[in-house]
Amino acid sequence: MTWFFTSLVGETLNPTVFSETFTREVHASGVKRTKFHGLRHLHITHLLKSGVPVHVVSARVGHARPSITFDAYSHVLGDEDALAAKQTDEMLRRALK
Repeated sequence: MTWFFTSLVGETLNPTVFSETFTREVHASGVKRTKFHGLRHLHITHLLKSGVPVHVVSARVGHARPSITFDAYSHVLGDEDALAAKQTDEMLRRALK
């Protein structure tokens, strides 16, 4: 097992202690209540909305196939068709000048 979080002296953190600390810090910061796992979804959504290709995001987050990522997050990619149309329009306008 890989430990992602350690103490300042390198000792592994108990997952329950980490979750409790995270919850306490989120509450103290005034940020909307969220679980730590929610940050994973936020990260994936941000990458996709920023234009990072689905296959890159999929590999980064450890999904077995890009289709898994796409199936789970396609709802955040809804404006891609409009972007494709805009880029095509701009390309044609430049070509027809």
